[in-house]
Amino acid sequence: LIDMNEKSMRLLTEWGEEKSQLLFHHLEAGEHPNYPNGRTDNTHFNELGARKMAQLVLKGIVEQDLGLQKFIIE
Repeated sequence: LIDMNEKSMRLLTEWGEEKSQLLFHHLEAGEHPNYPNGRTDNTHFNELGARKMAQLVLKGIVEQDLGLQKFIIE
């Protein structure tokens, strides 16, 4: 089992409060037609955040030698 809670909390702590906001769905007013007033969503990841979480999963697969490494495409 890959402990994504531990891994993601470590990443967010390393990045700090301000920088870690880059990983979440934050939009300025007028940036997206669905959110004309902007949006601050600290629950859902944006593309960068999703990619960072995927990297943590891949790292966990390798670290735990789960036998899935052969399916990882660089």
